[in-house]
Amino acid sequence: MNIRTCLGIAIALAGLCPVVIADDVVAPGGPAPAEAPGGPAVPEIDSMLDMNIAIASSKKAPVFIYKHSTTCPINARAAARIDAYLKDAPENTPRMVFVKVIESRPVSLAIADMLDVKHESPQLILIDKGKAVWNTSHEDITAKSIAKAVDSLEASAKPDDDKAPAPGASKPE
Repeated sequence: MNIRTCLGIAIALAGLCPVVIADDVVAPGGPAPAEAPGGPAVPEIDSMLDMNIAIASSKKAPVFIYKHSTTCPINARAAARIDAYLKDAPENTPRMVFVKVIESRPVSLAIADMLDVKHESPQLILIDKGKAVWNTSHEDITAKSIAKAVDSLEASAKPDDDKAPAPGASKPE
């Protein structure tokens, strides 16, 4: 076990992430392998430290985590659908990272635990402000479902005074 792994485990156990996320940080991990979605634009998280950084960064801006199995054809199809979405994704699409569920099993399971989301593969989880706000899996990972998740983020981010008043209520001035 190296120092990076030990640090990641210590951070995970403490429930803290003392790492400051700079505005220009793309994501932890190296370039994605060919079978994962998005090519090099979608970085892999493969340690507890990477996981904690990704989740902590969602406090500044939402993040998608894609859980991917390199041995399953359903995962390959889901990755292809994510790729298709990312090619024409609107600017407001959250950053995406991925984890290999077999090769990085402890990280994959810790994500499920930390975000209180049942582990599945393939699985796409949208994290905002450190919490899972949406997730889907298997054949439900589609461009349409991803777009709906992104749209729901936009709708929930609008200030209350932009929302229509309830029937019979007046809008505050």
